[in-house]
Amino acid sequence: MHGGILICLAFLLMMIAHTDWKKFIIPNRFLGYLLGLGIFWQFFSSAPWNESLSGALLSGIVALALKYTLGVLLKREALGWGDVKLMAIGGLWVGLSALPLFWITGGLLGILAAIPGWRNKKEYFPLGPALCGAIAVCLL
Repeated sequence: MHGGILICLAFLLMMIAHTDWKKFIIPNRFLGYLLGLGIFWQFFSSAPWNESLSGALLSGIVALALKYTLGVLLKREALGWGDVKLMAIGGLWVGLSALPLFWITGGLLGILAAIPGWRNKKEYFPLGPALCGAIAVCLL
């Protein structure tokens, strides 16, 4: 059962990363599937529910704080709502204890994703692929 859930997770993360990379959007439908699968995963995981729910809540709060703080500082949208939702759902998947690894890995992968855009003077880059990679790293 665990293997099947993880295969579905990998497929969803690849779809989210690809869609965000190509279209700069994370469809709510994909996020809904990821959330539902994460809740289903909790029934088979050894992690306590409060660990996962606390991870989702704290990661969502941090994502909202980043969205609004960076928006004010940069005077433009820095994080989309899809990124905020994906960070919260990522917190559910990885749990409270792995949040620092999730955030650091997501940030580093985000910087790597931004480098090609910086070279071409693009203002925006998709953060979704970096967050998907961070979820995968944390679960491995």
